[in-house]
Amino acid sequence: MNLTESVTKSLSEAGSLAPRFYDRFFGQVPQAQDFFEGISMTYQAAILRRSLQVVEQVSSHRYEAVTEYLRVLGFKHRQRGIPQELYAEWRDSLLDALEEFHGSDWTGTLETEWIEALNQSIDRIIEGYQLSSAAI
Repeated sequence: MNLTESVTKSLSEAGSLAPRFYDRFFGQVPQAQDFFEGISMTYQAAILRRSLQVVEQVSSHRYEAVTEYLRVLGFKHRQRGIPQELYAEWRDSLLDALEEFHGSDWTGTLETEWIEALNQSIDRIIEGYQLSSAAI
């Protein structure tokens, strides 16, 4: 299994990954729940599915439009007061959830692909923290 196949499986069985992830994320980083106050977790599950697609697109295709989307997302997250340090914890919680989700299909190679792809996307998001509103 590679990154693209992992994303495809995650999307085809969408109902089981998001709850695993958010349970882990909020369990490991309880203060993160504050940023989700008033947000429908059904909606947030859809956002997570889209995020997986974006991570794969940035990693596999390096589409400039997707890269720019991540920068704008970073700008918006900065406006909401989301600390940059939270992304590493988000990544680690997602990796844990993906490992559990994939079970025996999870390999060291797949984990490395996910880490590289997530780090690349997080780097673009953090670049967005430096943007001014004139750039958006």
